[in-house]
Order: sequence, then structure tokens, then C-alpha cells
Amino acid sequence: MNESRKHQVSLRGASAKEITRDALLERVNQERELRNYTRRANAAALLIQRVWRRHHDAVGGVAAPAGVGSNDE
Repeated sequence: MNESRKHQVSLRGASAKEITRDALLERVNQERELRNYTRRANAAALLIQRVWRRHHDAVGGVAAPAGVGSNDE
């Protein structure tokens, strides 16, 4: 068997040139790292929003300026 052919992975026509096993593993690892980063970023954003909303509700929210939103005339 041809040595360079032995470590290539077929993508079933997805690419014109077959990708090597090492290159495929590297790409898969990068995609996994990106997914994990995105998952952690989303979790952090949700935590920040939850804490902010809890704090915001605890201090009574933001008061509207005088005359805005009231029916007092």
C-alpha cells in the first residue's frame, strides 16, 4: 500500500483532495474547542444576566423619570 495513501481519510467526495488523518484530527479538535468556548461563553452570559436581574429586582428596578409612565395629570 502506498505510504501516503495509508493515512488519508475519505470524506466521500466532500473535498477534491483527501485530508490526512492528522489534519482531520486537528480540525476536529479545533471545532471541539470552539464549541466548548461558545458553550462556556453562553453559560457565563446567562449567569451574568441572572445575577443582574436578581440585583435589579432587589433594588426595586430603575425608576422612570418624573411624569413618564404615570397617569398623574
